[in-house]
Amino acid sequence: MIGAINAGGRADPQTGWSALDPSEPARPRDASVHFRTSSPGVNNLPSAGRQTISVGDVVNVTIYETGGALFGSPDPTRTSGAASSQIPPQIVDESGEITVPFAGRIRVTGRSFHAVESAIAEKLEGKAIDPQIIVTVAERKGDNLVTVMGDVKSPREIPLGFGRTRLLDAVTAAGGSAAKAHETKVTVIRGSLMRSDALSGVVSSPSKNVALQAGDTVVVKAQPRTYLAFGATGKNGRFGFDSDSVSLAEAVATAGGPLDARANPAALYVYRLEPSSLVEDIGRAPAEGDTTPVIYSLDLTSPEGFFLAQSFDVEDKDIIFFANAGSVGLSKFLGLLGTVTGSARGGISTATGF
Repeated sequence: MIGAINAGGRADPQTGWSALDPSEPARPRDASVHFRTSSPGVNNLPSAGRQTISVGDVVNVTIYETGGALFGSPDPTRTSGAASSQIPPQIVDESGEITVPFAGRIRVTGRSFHAVESAIAEKLEGKAIDPQIIVTVAERKGDNLVTVMGDVKSPREIPLGFGRTRLLDAVTAAGGSAAKAHETKVTVIRGSLMRSDALSGVVSSPSKNVALQAGDTVVVKAQPRTYLAFGATGKNGRFGFDSDSVSLAEAVATAGGPLDARANPAALYVYRLEPSSLVEDIGRAPAEGDTTPVIYSLDLTSPEGFFLAQSFDVEDKDIIFFANAGSVGLSKFLGLLGTVTGSARGGISTATGF
């Protein structure tokens, strides 16, 4: 079974944390407890506001009038129907207004099409015969822009469409990611908030393909994910992910598998920095800061061991260690970690009795 060791207390049978006290046997973790959760993704951003007309947009106004008295030539023979008049396209100026004949200056910025149509009709009341107004935007040149930058083929500012421009729309408009989807991180910056997800996750989950709003910045970053493998495996070194998810069993196999003459099948360890909030949620004392060092142990001599190895996903920057048979595996592993990362020293306690 998989267990976890962290400074801050003895074993808790309800959470399944392994014992830190050498006098107590290590307890397996309950497989129903999930120690890994994703950080808040792009789907945790506030909902995007509705799109409105902005300064710089090119606006078209068409007016239909019964009988054609004000905007069209009167036709005494016409008993029904309407005359139409197209006002030349106008760029919304810095005042946020456009000019409509006989209606004067009309504020359009920050308003929907329907609101502008109603405002024009109100100004023409009593001047035109039952005027019907249609307002459209011919070209988006205003400040309703999203900036897409980073590892895309064509970094640029992208105007937001009135039909909702979504995250994948913006990335595609910028030429797409320069790297594979599972090796690309997409970050949306909205005001003081910043949320990230793997591009592959955005593609596979419609809820993460969020609508963007004016002023958003989308940063696309190629970020190859890797893990380290040490100990009694066929190959020691750094290995890349060849797909969106890699199980612990697949990771060990990629590293050459356990060496028959050296490896201890009951002593496979995974070192990981988990969110401190996650550690606290399961009733343990987290380290100071946003992350807490955690070690997972897997006993392949257990009947469930191989099944757990297949369902336990390796994460980016994990460190996998296969201990030698007859050695104090975890103590050796912790000594090795001291040469790899200094951040773990204050957050991990050595345990024996495995």
